[in-house]
Amino acid sequence: MWYQSLLSVLKSVDRYRSIVQALLKFNTYRCDKASNALTGNKMTTPLLSALTVAKHILARMEERSQPVNNLKLQKLLYYTQAWYLGFYGVPLFHERIQAWAKGPVVPVVFQRYKHYGYMNIRNSPTDAIEPLPPEVSEHLNDVLDAYAHYSGSDLSTMTHVEDPWTEARKGLEDAAASNRVISNDTMKRYYSNRVNE
Repeated sequence: MWYQSLLSVLKSVDRYRSIVQALLKFNTYRCDKASNALTGNKMTTPLLSALTVAKHILARMEERSQPVNNLKLQKLLYYTQAWYLGFYGVPLFHERIQAWAKGPVVPVVFQRYKHYGYMNIRNSPTDAIEPLPPEVSEHLNDVLDAYAHYSGSDLSTMTHVEDPWTEARKGLEDAAASNRVISNDTMKRYYSNRVNE
């Protein structure tokens, strides 16, 4: 059951403390940058594709010499979208995120990389990556600074105790397959409240 996974992660006080400290550092650092969004000035960046954002995550993880498999990629993609909604009130990419048993997933990105299984993903040299607007690039770096050092399993466990995933999975068995969507409104509400904590 998912709560047993949660307990195994949280049994280590040091690990739990480091998770909390990283999230607090992330929130504190980003609060100053979010002032325009919180006063009604929304970002005007055009919507990207989730696959474009995923390619940038993979490239930056390679630069950091940090391995990433599909499970971890999905969670980093989720947190990138969720915090963007929390800070700016608008989505970064247009694809919907679904509440799968192991956490949030963007199906089109999962399908693109599923042939890797649980192995680490590498960007193909033939994958052209369009540049990101500077503010999006900075946002992505901030999210990776906060979350990239966690394993995919740790990130999955973290999403399982947050409202967006639990609300979307309400009434489902722990391991039940699901294509229920985690709504942008739920992510926006939950993460904007965390900005204000």
